[in-house]
This record gives sequence, C-alpha cells and structure tokens, in this order.
Amino acid sequence: MRAVTATSSPRRRPSLPARSYAMGVWSEEARRFLETHRVGHLATAGADGAPHVVPVC
Repeated sequence: MRAVTATSSPRRRPSLPARSYAMGVWSEEARRFLETHRVGHLATAGADGAPHVVPVC
C-alpha cells in the first residue's frame, strides 16, 4: 500500500451493489437442485500438480 500525499489521491475501489441486489432469484429447477445436492467440492492443484479436493457444505 502506498502513502497518500498532497499530490496523490487514494485509489478508489469500485462500489459493489447492495447484497440484496447482487443476489439473483433462483429458478425452480436450480432451487430443487440445491436442495438435493447439499455438498459441493472445491478442488485446487498444488505446485506439483497434485489435486486437493475438499467438501464444501
């Protein structure tokens, strides 16, 4: 992070929409899918290419 001086201005981050606005309305099909599939999986690969998978509830 850089210091703010008289000749510089702080960097502004773009404003984010309100959370209620950002969340869409789920379709009936998507809602049924999410109700029956309660566990997702997050997968990453290490520097050596080995996979690492963890459940996300």
